[in-house]
Amino acid sequence: RTLRDAGRDFNNPDSPDFRTYTKGYAAIELLLGDDPDAWDGEILARSRDIRTRSGGDIRLLAPGGGLTLANTTAGNPLTPPGVITESGGSISIFTDQSVDIGIGGSIPFIADLLEVFPAAQILVTGVEDADSRAHSPNESVHVDTLRGAMVAESLFLLKGNDLRVN
Repeated sequence: RTLRDAGRDFNNPDSPDFRTYTKGYAAIELLLGDDPDAWDGEILARSRDIRTRSGGDIRLLAPGGGLTLANTTAGNPLTPPGVITESGGSISIFTDQSVDIGIGGSIPFIADLLEVFPAAQILVTGVEDADSRAHSPNESVHVDTLRGAMVAESLFLLKGNDLRVN
C-alpha cells in the first residue's frame, strides 16, 4: 500500500510528496536495507507473460532496475507479453527504470517496419479517454475526439516537418 500511495502522491499537487517518491524509497530501504547497490537488478521475462490463472495478486519490485517482458515481440502474436491476473486480482509494479512490454504486439506492422527500416525512429500516437477501454474487446472511441486528434496529429506532423535540428 505504501508503494501505491507513493505513486499516487507523486502526481498529486496537494500532497507534501508531490513529484517525489520519498515514502516509497523509505519503505524499500526498510525492506531491503540502506545500500542502494544491493537493489540493482532487472526482471527479464524474455517474451513470457507473468500471470495468475486462479485469481491472486501480482507484485513486482525492482527498486534498482526495470521490468522487461520482451525487447521486441517474438514473431507477430496477437498480443504482446503482459502481466495478467485471470479471475481477478491486482497488479502492483514498482521499478526504478522502465517497464518495457516490447513492441509490435497490438500493432504488428511496427515490428515489420523496423525490420525494413532499422534506422527509423517510430512515433506511435493514439487517442484515449476514460471510456475508450483501449485494446479490450469492447474498445471504443468517440468520433469527435478521434477527428480532433487526427487534425492535431496532422498539424503536429506538418509543423514538425519545418523543425530543424542543428
